[in-house]
Amino acid sequence: MNALFNADVLEGAYQLLNYDDEDESALMQDFGLRYGDRYLEIYNDAQEFINSLGEDADARVRKFYELLADHAMSRVRGGFGNAVYALAKYLGLGGDETVLSIQFRLMGGFGGDHVVTELIRAGMLMHRSRDVLFVPEYLIPRLLEVSGDVITPNVRDALSGLGSVELAIVESAAFGSKPINWLFRAIYGTDFRELLPSIRIDNLLDGSTGELIINPPAIDIRELRTALHEMKDYNARTMRRTISLMDSTLIVELPDVVLSIQCLVKAVGN
Repeated sequence: MNALFNADVLEGAYQLLNYDDEDESALMQDFGLRYGDRYLEIYNDAQEFINSLGEDADARVRKFYELLADHAMSRVRGGFGNAVYALAKYLGLGGDETVLSIQFRLMGGFGGDHVVTELIRAGMLMHRSRDVLFVPEYLIPRLLEVSGDVITPNVRDALSGLGSVELAIVESAAFGSKPINWLFRAIYGTDFRELLPSIRIDNLLDGSTGELIINPPAIDIRELRTALHEMKDYNARTMRRTISLMDSTLIVELPDVVLSIQCLVKAVGN
């Protein structure tokens, strides 16, 4: 076997040792993405290699971590490094596959919705089970050294264009709470649970899974809460001024009524 083939077998063996699901469909998907037409051959060789190592397989594969890291990093090309940077800095080095896909889409700038697939193809991500992805241990030190650029929207600018319902959704995400459905419906005329899957707030939030998923670089929770508090305070002050002006207008426009009320009050007082 040549050196590249050896590296592929080692990489496959590493994933086999860390895969924890009786359903191997996600595992085979990863092998297909990484190795193309050779995926079954690599899979069988990796199984044979693990069997030859015996009970000490994990420790013996660990000795090849530098080789495995070099092999995976050699697949990183061009602007793809920004996605790797985002994965390490903002996305916790893995997690639920659907959530990761949505977070990458919210961040933008990674060439469409297929970035997670490309990260798997490059060996930056592997399936641990059908729905869960992880960064291989041997790559973590390398990924933490990667530099890149991620678009960070201005939270206040993003909030300024939202309506009252969208602001209520953002507030729910900021404080990690779900509104009381009957109260939300009474105020906004729609059910929160029914509304959630249709929520798409560019660069900020996505509710398509039935849970609010945020854009990690865009939303610093403390900054978001402060911005919401300032907006609510400003709106409250504006409302008070408006009401005050309305009261003054009523007094100016209805002098006879006001005078009559004043006379009535004086008469009652006497």
